[in-house]
Amino acid sequence: MSVMNFAMTLDALAEGGKSNGIATMIEGLTRWRRDTVITRSGQTINYIVKRIYSDARSCTVHGTSERYHLDWQELREIAQLISRRCLIQAIVRAGELKQATCMSGLFYEQQD
Repeated sequence: MSVMNFAMTLDALAEGGKSNGIATMIEGLTRWRRDTVITRSGQTINYIVKRIYSDARSCTVHGTSERYHLDWQELREIAQLISRRCLIQAIVRAGELKQATCMSGLFYEQQD
């Protein structure tokens, strides 16, 4: 369940952009590119986001997951790391902005 909660956190920060929107938000907030390898086994941000969003969030929320019995520890730890980093960066940027009309204003460069 915690992976699903991290997925929903990322989805909310990305304004409901699904896995592609989440990956775009991660790039904007953390400066990690989608093809950045973040696991010892060679998994990229893009691959992990798709697993977090599709396997954890969507399948669990919609009741189509057949993986309830599996240990989600590795994915949970990665989801927690990414979520924490994005939340911290969103808070830091929100404090720096004069105004933001939406969440995407936090992860796209502001022009003065």
